[in-house]
Amino acid sequence: MLRMASVQFDPKGYDIWKNWERVKGFLLSLKGKEVDFVVLPELWWSEGRFREVIGDAVLRVDDVLRDASLVSKEIGANVVLGTLPETAGDKFYNTSFVMDRNGDRIGFYRKIHVFKYLGEDKYFKGGDSVALFDIDGVEVGLEICYDIRFFELARTLALKGAKVLLVPAAWPVDRLTHWRVLNVATAILAQVFVVSANRVGDAGVLKYPGHSMITDPWGEILAEGGDEPSIVVAEIDIGKVAEVRSKITVYQDMRPELYRM
Repeated sequence: MLRMASVQFDPKGYDIWKNWERVKGFLLSLKGKEVDFVVLPELWWSEGRFREVIGDAVLRVDDVLRDASLVSKEIGANVVLGTLPETAGDKFYNTSFVMDRNGDRIGFYRKIHVFKYLGEDKYFKGGDSVALFDIDGVEVGLEICYDIRFFELARTLALKGAKVLLVPAAWPVDRLTHWRVLNVATAILAQVFVVSANRVGDAGVLKYPGHSMITDPWGEILAEGGDEPSIVVAEIDIGKVAEVRSKITVYQDMRPELYRM
């Protein structure tokens, strides 16, 4: 069994280090709780107004990563650090870094799908590769927020071996129904565990509802948060992936030669 945790966080102000200190408090509260994986939400480092603060945030990212290494080692958990801004010419990548339980940075994922509806393309450039990690012997794939609308990505990660998808998000309340359905649908269709962490709180015109979720490959919601800052925890049995795939044999019955994009 693996113990998974999703942190629901409400950023205050625009200082990345101050928000990190608050996030760190949530992480350190898991010390001794035998948690294996922790996922932080997307864009936890700023309440909003990225145009004014993103440049300053980039200057502190290395400091955050160094401290996160110490924290992940102290709590003995693999940590997906939500997302942080990463320099990319005149724009930035919206990047998720992964720390293992020894405090080593084992990889990163640059969000592929930039959400133009809310103007992300004004600040962020889309990544150009998927992210799959072998962590503690478990194949884990990463998605970020809007990515979950693209089932092709989830299926690609599953075909490459992913048994768990970890999904940091900043998903607004007016599309909460979509969020809950997509978490469950992705788990069912890709036959994987989906562990998502969503923001909470009020960021001006946008309000974030939380409802971080841990969903199994059968589509059962093992744990779900409310709309307040909190940590959502559930235990998962990776063997459930093989069990579900042996019953509903979509990977054996696929007809890719007939599918066209």
